[in-house]
Amino acid sequence: MSDKMLKKILVVISENFSNGVRADFITDNQIRRAYKLKYSGEEIPVSFSVTNFIKKVSFYYGGKYYFVTALNRGRVFRLVDKVLNAGNMIVYYEEFFARYRGKLNDWHVKTPSVLGALLRTNDSQYYFSDKYFAVNKFVRLGDVIEYKVRSLPACVPFTVEQIHENLPYVPLQEIERALSNPRKYSKSIDGKYLLTEQLAFDLTEINEIRSGLLSDLKTDGHAIFNAQDFPNTLALNPEFSEATIRGVLFDRFFSKEFSRHGNILTVRGAAFGGLNLLKRFCSLRDEVTLNELNDRAKKLGIIRQASIIEAALETMIRVSKNIFVKDEFIKFHTLAIDEALTPFVQGRIIALRDVKSFEKFEPAKDTRGFEWEWNVYLLESFLRKVSRKYKFHTSKATNLVNGAICPRDKVFLNYVDLMSAVVVQENIPLDTNAIDAFLIEKNFRTKRVERLSTSIIERAHVMSLAI
Repeated sequence: MSDKMLKKILVVISENFSNGVRADFITDNQIRRAYKLKYSGEEIPVSFSVTNFIKKVSFYYGGKYYFVTALNRGRVFRLVDKVLNAGNMIVYYEEFFARYRGKLNDWHVKTPSVLGALLRTNDSQYYFSDKYFAVNKFVRLGDVIEYKVRSLPACVPFTVEQIHENLPYVPLQEIERALSNPRKYSKSIDGKYLLTEQLAFDLTEINEIRSGLLSDLKTDGHAIFNAQDFPNTLALNPEFSEATIRGVLFDRFFSKEFSRHGNILTVRGAAFGGLNLLKRFCSLRDEVTLNELNDRAKKLGIIRQASIIEAALETMIRVSKNIFVKDEFIKFHTLAIDEALTPFVQGRIIALRDVKSFEKFEPAKDTRGFEWEWNVYLLESFLRKVSRKYKFHTSKATNLVNGAICPRDKVFLNYVDLMSAVVVQENIPLDTNAIDAFLIEKNFRTKRVERLSTSIIERAHVMSLAI
C-alpha cells in the first residue's frame, strides 16, 4: 500500500467522520464505497484492512475513534502549550478552534468537539472542561479577568474590548458576564468598567449619611435610602450614575448594619413589610396628617387607601378627616358615650352616618390639655377600639366613612352578612336596584357591584325564611 493511498484513505475517513465514529459502527465497506466515490472509481485493495488502519491512525476516547494521527496530535499539543504559555491562562475551545481553523483542519481536527476529546486524552498538566482548557483545574475565568484588569492603569475605566484583546481565546459574552458582578465591577455611564474597590468616597459625607439613616430609623422605624444625598462622592466619580454609586455605597458602608428592600432600609435582620413599616411609622408619632401618611405610604410602595388608613388606625385615633393622634393621648368617657349612642342604635343595625348629632356626647379629652370635637371619624375610632356596647363594621376603611354600627352581641360572618341583615331589618325588596339604592344612600356602600348585590340577595332570602 503506497503512502499516497494511505493519505487518501485518511482524507476520506476524516471527511466522512469528522466528529469520530463509534467503535461498533466501523465497517470496511463504508470506507471503500466513500473512497471509490471520491477518487473516480479507484478502489482500495481487498487485502487491506480499513478497520485496522482506522485504529492505527486514530485515537480512542469515550467510545469513539477520532481520526487524528499521533503526529498531528503532537502538533496540536504543542500549539496548546504555546498558546497557554503565552499568558492565556484559560482558553475556550470555540475561540481557539476559530483562531486556528486552518491548521487544525490540516491536522484532521475538524471540529471543537474533536479538539476537546483529543485534549482529554493528553496526560499533560492542563485542565480540560466542557467549555475550556486551562493551565490547571484551579483557574477560574473571574480570577483570570481580574488579573488582566489589575494589569491596566489603576482607577481608569476600561472596556470589554480591552480585556478581550488580552484574552483573545475567551468569548466576549463570557467577559461581559464576568464583569456584570456589581460587587466587583461597576459600569460607567458610557459602558466602561472599573473595579468597584477603586471608586472614591468622601468618608465625612458617608458618616453624615449614616447619622441621617440612624436618625430616621429612630423616628420612623425605617429610612428612605434615596432621600440621602452624597454630592461630594458623586463629584469624585463623574463617569458613574447615581444609582451605581448608591448601590456600591450601601454594599460597602451600610450592608452590615442595615437591610435594604428596594428604596427602604431597616435594621439588619428586622422583619420587612410595607404595612408593618407604616404601622411603626405611626406608632412612633404623636400625630400624623393624612397627607403625611399618604406621602410615607407612597415611599413605601403602598397604594391602597384602605390599607393606609387601616395601618394608621391600628396604633392611632382618627380625630378628624385629616388628623390621626396617638392612642394614649385620647381619653373617652366610655360608659357615657355608649349611653349617648343608644337612642340612635336602639338594638338595631344603623349606618355610621346615621349619628348626625353629638350634643350629648361627653368630650373626647386630649391629655395634652384640650378637647377634640366629635365627628364621624372620631366616632369610628371610638367604636373600633373603646366601646363596650357597640361595634363598627365596614368592608374597608375609606375617607368616606362608610360602615355600620350594631350592638356588640350581634355576630356576623362578614360585612356582606351584615348588609344582608340590614336589608331584611328594613324590609327592602330583594331586588338589585332597590338594594343598591338603599345601601348606597345610607352609606353602607360606596358603589354598585352586581356580584356583591347578588350575594346580598341570596343571603337576605335565607335570613327572611329563618324569621
